[in-house]
Amino acid sequence: MDRAEYHRSSSRLNRILIETDTVLGHIKSAWCRIVRAEFEPMEVPRHRHSLFELHFFLTGSGTATVNCGTAVSNETYPIGSGEFLLVPPMEDHAFLGIAPSSTKFVMAFSAENDGACFGRCRVLSGTRQMETIIEMMQTTAQKNDPGADYTICALAGALITDALRIACPGLFSARPQKFIQAENLADCVEQIIRDNIDRGITAEFVSNQLFLSLKQLNRLTLERRGASVSQLISKIRLEKVKQLLAGGNDTMAEIAEKTGFSSEYSLSRFFVRSQGISPGRYRREIRK
Repeated sequence: MDRAEYHRSSSRLNRILIETDTVLGHIKSAWCRIVRAEFEPMEVPRHRHSLFELHFFLTGSGTATVNCGTAVSNETYPIGSGEFLLVPPMEDHAFLGIAPSSTKFVMAFSAENDGACFGRCRVLSGTRQMETIIEMMQTTAQKNDPGADYTICALAGALITDALRIACPGLFSARPQKFIQAENLADCVEQIIRDNIDRGITAEFVSNQLFLSLKQLNRLTLERRGASVSQLISKIRLEKVKQLLAGGNDTMAEIAEKTGFSSEYSLSRFFVRSQGISPGRYRREIRK
C-alpha cells in the first residue's frame, strides 16, 4: 500500500462513527485508525484519557509502558506483531522504541461499562481471527460505497469482543442472561439469510450485501460458526422447513415457496438428502 492509499483508508476509518453493542454495552468510537511508522510517528509519550483504547500491532515491535494501579506504579512490556494492549479508561500508557517496520491498528471508544473488572493491564497475544477482522475493516474502508459503514461497525464489534474474551474473560462468565450479545459479522450473515430465506438466497447475495468478497466471508463464518455461508443457508433453510412442517397446515408447495425452493420437488430432494426421509413423512411423525 502506497502513502496515498494508506492515508485514504486510514482517514475513511477515522471518519466513520462506529457504534455497536458488545459485552461492555453500547460502544461508540472516538477514533479508529491504521498507523504505520513508515508514514507517521508511532511513538506516544505517557498519557491517559477517559476512553478505552485498543492497540493491535500488525507488524513490527515496540515497548508499551502501562500504569498498573496502586500496587505497581508502572510496568514496561515488549509488544510485537500479533500482540495487543487493551487500555481501560484513565490508565496511563505510552509506546516507545517503535521499529520502523511497525504498523498498528488503534481504536478509542466509550462504553457503558467503565471497565472496573479489567484489573491488570498488560500486553496479550491476539488471534489470527483478530488480524483477519482488521484486514477486512481496512479493505472495506477503501470502498466508496456508504453501505460499507455498516460492515465496518459489525467488524469492530467482533474485534472488541474477541479482545475482551482474551483480556477479561470474567466479563463473559459473569454476564447477565439479559445482556445484549455482541453484534458481529457472523450475526449479520445469519440475519440476512433469515430475512431473505424465501427468495432463493445465495452466498453471493450475502457477500454483496456486506460489501465483502465471498472468500473473506467464508473464512470468517468458518471461524465463527464452523460453516461456510452456503452451509449456513442450508442449515437455516432446513430449520425453517422443519418449523413449517411441525406447525400450521401449509401445503408442500407453500412451504417450498416460503423457504426459497423453486418447486415442491426441489424441497423434497433437499429434505431427503439432509434428513433421510421425505418432508411428508417427517410431518406425520412429528405430529404423532
